[in-house]
Amino acid sequence: MKDEDATELPLIHSLSQDQRRALISRLLKRTWGGWSFSDNKWLFSSRCVEWRGCKEAGYGIVSKAKYGERLAHRAMFSLMNCGIMPGMLICHKCNNRDCINPYHLYEGTASDNARDAKRDRRRHLLAGISPETIADVQAELKNGYSESEIADGHELSILQIRAIEEEYPQ
Repeated sequence: MKDEDATELPLIHSLSQDQRRALISRLLKRTWGGWSFSDNKWLFSSRCVEWRGCKEAGYGIVSKAKYGERLAHRAMFSLMNCGIMPGMLICHKCNNRDCINPYHLYEGTASDNARDAKRDRRRHLLAGISPETIADVQAELKNGYSESEIADGHELSILQIRAIEEEYPQ
């Protein structure tokens, strides 16, 4: 497929398998691994396939005329899955906006994306807190201590105490 006829690109559903592979190969050439479609390693990689081209708000940007989508991860998902359902988001399991590995992407709703963001914030807040401290916080919560008393006693923030409450309900 030549670049000049890419602007005449039909809907993803009507592309042949070879046309989709050609577009996927173009996307893969813009990643840090410099992968190609014929190099099957990227298909089976658990690693992120990171975009190194132009970005906007942390997301890879591609030509909508060539790929039918403006965001690289959406273009990859669309090419690998013959489109995206109307109104759906393409979310990252890996929480890496640069990643276009189709196995790290899934179609989800705005509430799915919000749930993932909340989970990732909790994980970030809990990083570095020992299991012993978490157990102590849980016991103190059960015994009626206030969040601020517990936070002061363990040199944690109230947000971290709340994250422990949400992540480890009693």
